[in-house]
Amino acid sequence: MKVVDTAINDVRTDYTWNRVGRLTKRGLKATPTTAAYYVIDKAPIFGWLPRYNPRWIINDVIAGLTIGYG
Repeated sequence: MKVVDTAINDVRTDYTWNRVGRLTKRGLKATPTTAAYYVIDKAPIFGWLPRYNPRWIINDVIAGLTIGYG
């Protein structure tokens, strides 16, 4: 048990491990925001869909059929 206690104490007082812990915490806090920006960047529909007016659907369907057919 003395070896385990010594290892735990060494990890707690080691500068590198403490830095890794701080950076990991910072990264985990930023993950949800970063993930949201990534999804919005890769699939822009999630950015404009909440502001979409349902009255535009008929015009959009006609435009889609026109472009798709032509």
